[in-house]
Amino acid sequence: MIGALAKLFQYLFGGMGKRVLVGMGLGIASGAISLAVINFYINKIVSSAGALGDMAAILHIGGMDTAISIIIGAVVIRASIGATKLSLSKAAK
Repeated sequence: MIGALAKLFQYLFGGMGKRVLVGMGLGIASGAISLAVINFYINKIVSSAGALGDMAAILHIGGMDTAISIIIGAVVIRASIGATKLSLSKAAK
């Protein structure tokens, strides 16, 4: 049982598994940070009077801020996985 668990951890934290986990961690962190920043500015715009505040509130209700933060997180995940793959391939040669 312990041997199987050790092999599972080696698979997860070695090679591609390590790159994926690092990319996911960076993606989740950047998504959360960008969501907080976007929500801050949307709330700031909504609190101001006028049509711009109403449009920002509609976008917030529609979940556009969450969609933008998910896209930013996905881009960071892809870039970090690609960067670690590139650095590992150059180091191996």
